[in-house]
Amino acid sequence: MSLNLVYSFCGWHIALSAFLHIFLPKARISQPMYYLLVMMVALMILLLPANGAPVFYYLRGPAGDFSVFASVFFGAYILNKGWGIAVYREKERRALFFWIGLLGICLYWMTLGGTQYDPYRLGYHPHGLLTILFFLGLYFWYRKYYFLLFAMVASVIGFTARLLESDNLWDYLLDAVFWLVCITLGIISVLKDSKSQRLT
Repeated sequence: MSLNLVYSFCGWHIALSAFLHIFLPKARISQPMYYLLVMMVALMILLLPANGAPVFYYLRGPAGDFSVFASVFFGAYILNKGWGIAVYREKERRALFFWIGLLGICLYWMTLGGTQYDPYRLGYHPHGLLTILFFLGLYFWYRKYYFLLFAMVASVIGFTARLLESDNLWDYLLDAVFWLVCITLGIISVLKDSKSQRLT
């Protein structure tokens, strides 16, 4: 089994476990035990046979693989919610939604013909992109956004190790599903804040 396929399956398992936690009703058992059950359910869904192949292959086909950044975030979400390990702060989580949302809007809009310039090409020979990430990493360090810094470094290491089948660094930093999740959670967070402010 190739390294790409192993990473892809692990990424889908982590992400599906996080998605199931959001949508499944909360059980009256301890959080760690509940998360173990959720992860087992996610594993069974991915391995469920359909027309002679696991469901995992049918999910991976149209949606592709999750970026390394996304896998790190979903893993941190599970540790935070399931085991109470504060991998990131609330302020840092909001910064994540902002940066990923803004980056996705700019990248996808420009790549799909919004401008004459296609920034996606930077990912194939990423010397300039790595320079930008270096200075962005210094900013994260200055703001004490250590989780964002770790996730970004992990994405670059994943690119070096070729965890994905892609040769483009952008695919290790961002994917469409992760971008939509961040946009959705960011909007929900803003709506909750405005609602709480009105109540107070």
